[in-house]
Amino acid sequence: MDERIIRKEVINASLDVHPAQTALLIDYDEVNILLSSNGREFPTEPRQCTKVIRLEGFAKDTDVRQLAEDIVTKCPLVSPTRLPEIEQLLYYLQTRPITSSSSPKPLSVSPDAEEASIHDLENYIDLLYEEIEDKERGAKLVLQLTRNPEFLEEVLAKETVLTALARVLREDWNKSMQLSSDILYIFFCFSNFSQFHQLVAHFKIGALCMTIIEEELKRAKKWKAELDSTKKSREADDFRKLQKRYRTLIRKQDGLLRIGLYLLLNLSENPDVQFKMRIKGIIKMLVEVIITRQAEPVLILALSLLQRMSIFKENKDEMKRQKVTGAVLPIVSDQKAADTLNLTLRLLMNLSFDKVIRAQIAASHLIPPIAKLASTIETSPQRQVARCLLYQISKDEKPRNQLSYTDAFPLLVTQVLNDRGEVPLELSALLINCALSAANAELLLKHNKGKTLKSLIKRGLKTKDALIMKAVRNLSIHETGCKEAMLPYIGNIASNCQSKDDSYAIECIGTLANLNLPNIDYNLVLQEYNLVPWLKDALDTNTTLPDDIVLEAVLLTGTAAMDDQCAKLLGKENFVQILIDLLKAKQEDDEMVCQIVYVFYQLAFHQVTRDQFLATTAPAYLVDLMHDSNAQVRSVCDSTLDIIAEFDKGWSEKVRLEKFRWHNSQWLEMIEGPQDGALAYEEEEYGHPSDLLLYDNDEYFMNDEDQQMPPDFYPDFRPQSRWENSADPGWYEDGMLAQDYR
Repeated sequence: MDERIIRKEVINASLDVHPAQTALLIDYDEVNILLSSNGREFPTEPRQCTKVIRLEGFAKDTDVRQLAEDIVTKCPLVSPTRLPEIEQLLYYLQTRPITSSSSPKPLSVSPDAEEASIHDLENYIDLLYEEIEDKERGAKLVLQLTRNPEFLEEVLAKETVLTALARVLREDWNKSMQLSSDILYIFFCFSNFSQFHQLVAHFKIGALCMTIIEEELKRAKKWKAELDSTKKSREADDFRKLQKRYRTLIRKQDGLLRIGLYLLLNLSENPDVQFKMRIKGIIKMLVEVIITRQAEPVLILALSLLQRMSIFKENKDEMKRQKVTGAVLPIVSDQKAADTLNLTLRLLMNLSFDKVIRAQIAASHLIPPIAKLASTIETSPQRQVARCLLYQISKDEKPRNQLSYTDAFPLLVTQVLNDRGEVPLELSALLINCALSAANAELLLKHNKGKTLKSLIKRGLKTKDALIMKAVRNLSIHETGCKEAMLPYIGNIASNCQSKDDSYAIECIGTLANLNLPNIDYNLVLQEYNLVPWLKDALDTNTTLPDDIVLEAVLLTGTAAMDDQCAKLLGKENFVQILIDLLKAKQEDDEMVCQIVYVFYQLAFHQVTRDQFLATTAPAYLVDLMHDSNAQVRSVCDSTLDIIAEFDKGWSEKVRLEKFRWHNSQWLEMIEGPQDGALAYEEEEYGHPSDLLLYDNDEYFMNDEDQQMPPDFYPDFRPQSRWENSADPGWYEDGMLAQDYR
């Protein structure tokens, strides 16, 4: 089986001074990452190496700081974060006394260089029954063989090999970290191929691996507690030595954790194995790994395993209980390690379909760093995932409002304006949700002195993009000045209400319907853009237009009817009868009924249309709707009937009687029913029938001051349409924006 080295990784690098020469020593482990012919990546056994950095011309007057910076710059094995440690070592070299000795002994830069042979496999098995040192040697030699996929079948043919390895791992894992790492590495080599997963499961290596990782995490916590307890009681030099020893142990532990997590990741391909892992508490363990470890390879594996498990509901619920969102905050806030960040965002994306987890994301202060990623100018995979994630979060009102504490929304709008091509779907959807927030709308209105908002409106009108226009429509619902900013474009919006693109027309009609400003002459607008014939056609029961456009037409009619002269025009064009016919045809659609009743409310309010309205059968329909199951329909209906009762005595008596009957229906049924012994009662308990009216007579009528109030004085009679307050783009389902991020 062909394989090739695709990259090399350096792990567990440690620094020290040369014992005899003026030089620094770097001890490190080098791992080759191989790519097999089937596309799988697998690491080789770590090879111990030593690099000598000779310091030519080093003297007591050498600038230690400058030399340390040169070493960091020229030697890729040394991280810039270790600059203070290098300075300390160089200072030690300057002050170290010169000792006379013979020529230095040659350095041993590599461990036992014994090469394994498949023919000696029986001998390696025998070593596994000896002392710890021999077991380590035997495991290392077997590992050399299993790293080559060609030998896996031959090793497997020796039935006692894996049995002995599993026994040694179970009995001696806590005696030698190197032994544990090598044996887990052997089983990891088998786990790279799914046909061997059942074999690994037979020896219960997955459960044992989880036990080892849990114990190592407890051990690391104990080391950290001991280090913290000695920080104040020890001298500075002693504490630094302990700290160095602690870091060395953590680096070795990271190597073990990396192998163990990689093994578990391979085994988790089977959902049944994931179920067993969850029962044994792997999610809690992985969250602790993310919180306590800093090595990027370990974090990548832990996040990869969480992401894979997050697509199942039971695993997702456990992550919710373990509050994984709080654990990943440092990773998202840091934004330096691209691979780790990308995995974290995809994990959060999978979890964001749960409303409680979306609230946890907001409570964990993740919104600002996610918004920063989503609004960055540079194109990157992280930006796209961040936008999709932010879209999911913005579906809820509270997190959506939290975006106003960042400058993300204006920046996202600016990116839409600067994008000359087709706007990405996730960006458009995000704008639509953000535009529902009044705080975001106010922020956009102030950005660049309002020019950004105006440019967005122009972009929507010019490109005829339905999604951008939907964002504009959502902005038009706010009373923060957005309505006034759209006044210069009311003609363009009105002219597009009859667009052939139904999706675009819906948004234009809805935007125009939201502009309920008193200084708009809707009588002129409807006539100037020939909207009266179009409205009559849209509201006709035989129209071929979609129901969504019909609903928007009713909304626009209600807004236009607020204007006294426009209401007169609508009455003249027989809109009352048209709406009555539409009400009959759409009586099962609560939203349509509610909006039609709102138009009746406006027509009944104006004196110029009231008499014409009362002459129709509309009031009778309103009486029938008084007892509708929809609360909003009942509310608007009651308000309209109150106006009718105030100005028409005949209808006033009918309304009072109907309300009396409704509120006292049970009593009326009793007194109208058969009088027998089973229904006997004391008549005095009920008093006079007029006392059963639950409201004062005056409550149904408006006083003189009320009559002068404009229609919009009455609070929230008009409910929002299903398009107006939808946090989703309308026809896009929640899962569609994230199906690629599982």
